[in-house]
Amino acid sequence: MITYFMDSFNNREIAIGIWLGIITIFCVLKFNVFGNLKDLFKVFFCSVLLPIFVGLALWLVLGIVFLHWANWWGTSDLKSTVFWYLFSGAALLGRSIQSQKGQLLFSQFISDQFKIIAALELVVVFYSFSLLNELWFVPVLFVLGAMLVISEGKPEYAPVRKLLEWVLVGITIFLIYHFVMRTISDKGAFWNLGTARGVTIPIVLSIWVLPYCYVLRCYSRWQEALIQIDQKTYHSDSLRKYARKKFRWALFLRPVLLKRAVRQFNMLPAKTKSDIRDIIKQVRQYENDRPNPQSVPEDQGWCPYAVETFLRDEGFNTGDFHNSGFDDEWYAESDTKYLEDAGLFETLIYRAKGQEGVVKTLQLKGRFDIEPPPEAAIEQMENLAINLIKAATTLDTLPKCIKVGFDTTSNAHEQLSMYKLGLTFTLFDEANIMDAEFTISVKS
Repeated sequence: MITYFMDSFNNREIAIGIWLGIITIFCVLKFNVFGNLKDLFKVFFCSVLLPIFVGLALWLVLGIVFLHWANWWGTSDLKSTVFWYLFSGAALLGRSIQSQKGQLLFSQFISDQFKIIAALELVVVFYSFSLLNELWFVPVLFVLGAMLVISEGKPEYAPVRKLLEWVLVGITIFLIYHFVMRTISDKGAFWNLGTARGVTIPIVLSIWVLPYCYVLRCYSRWQEALIQIDQKTYHSDSLRKYARKKFRWALFLRPVLLKRAVRQFNMLPAKTKSDIRDIIKQVRQYENDRPNPQSVPEDQGWCPYAVETFLRDEGFNTGDFHNSGFDDEWYAESDTKYLEDAGLFETLIYRAKGQEGVVKTLQLKGRFDIEPPPEAAIEQMENLAINLIKAATTLDTLPKCIKVGFDTTSNAHEQLSMYKLGLTFTLFDEANIMDAEFTISVKS
C-alpha cells in the first residue's frame, strides 16, 4: 500500500497532503469544524455555486473527450486532471467572475487570466524536490499565491503584486532550468510522452475552460447590470424592460461596454427607446474609433484617446470619455491611486473634462492629510504634474510660480500662449484634510 501510494503521488503532492492533514487536525482540535463544514456544504449545495462548478466539470469532461480522441489524455492523467480542477480550475473560475478589469477583447481576457495560472502549473509539473524540501517549499508557494490573490484588484497593493508576479516567474524559470538539466543528464530519458502530456495538459485545460469562464463572467456582469437598471425608479417599467432587452442582445458578450451603457442609461437619464439605442451606438462608436480617432487642433484641446495615455506609465488609466449629463459636459477619470511612501490615505486621481470629442481641461486632484505635512505626497503630485505638462504641452517643466506653489503649498496660476495652468490648495482643518488640484486648460 505504501509503495503504491509513493508511486502514485510525487513528493510535492505528498507534501501538500501532509500539510492539509496537519491543518485539518489543527482545525478539528481548535474550532467547531464539523458544524461549520455542515453550514458551508448547506450554502454550497443550495446556492448558484453548485451549477456553476458542475457546469465547469461538464465542460472539462468535453475537453477531455477531445484530448482522449487525440491520444493526448489517458487514465494515468486522471489524477493531475482532478488536481487541476480542484485548484487551478476553481481559481481561474473565481478570478474570471471577480475580475473588474476593462478587457474588451477575448484575446486580452485570455492574456490576463492565463499568465499566472500557466506559471503556477509549470511550477507544479516541471520538477519535484525531495520530500523534506517540498515540506517547506509548498507553504512558501502557498503564502506567495495567497498574497497574490489578496493584492489583486487593489490599486494600493499594485507594487506588491508586481513583485510577487516576478518572484513566481523566477521560481518557474528556476524549476524549468532544473527540468532541462535533469533531462540532459538522463540523456533525454526523463522527457517522454508521459512527461510531455503532464506538462501540457494543465495548460491545455486552462485554455479550454476560458470560453466557459468568459461567458460566466459576462453573465455575472449582466446580473449586476440588471440590478443597476432597476435602481433608478424614474424610468418607467416598459423603458427598463426595453433597456434590458437591447443591452442583452447588443452588449452581453462585451461586459465593459455593458457597464458603460448602463451607467449612461441611469446618468443622462434615458427617456425614450431611441435614447437607449443611441447609448448603445455611442459606447460602441467610442471603442470603434479608438484605432483611428479624429484629430483635435492643438489650440482647441486634446483627443480623448490621447489623454488616456498621458499618464498611463505612472499607473493612471482613465475610463471612457462620456457625457456627464450636466450642461453637455463630458469627462473621464482614473481609479483613485494610493501613493507610495506617503500616508495611508494619501490619494491622487486624474481627470479629463470637455465636450463631445474634445478634452478642454486636464486635472490632477490629490487628497492628503494636513498633519503630519504631506511632503512625500505633494512631491509625487508635482512629478506627475511635470509628466503631464510634457505629454500635453510643448513645455519641459513647470513654470516657476507653479513650482513655488508646490514647494509652499500655496495657490498659483500661470497663463501661457495656449494654456492656463492652475494650482489650488483647500484645507479642511477639522477633518485634517487638504485637497490639492493642478489643472491644465486650453484658453479657447
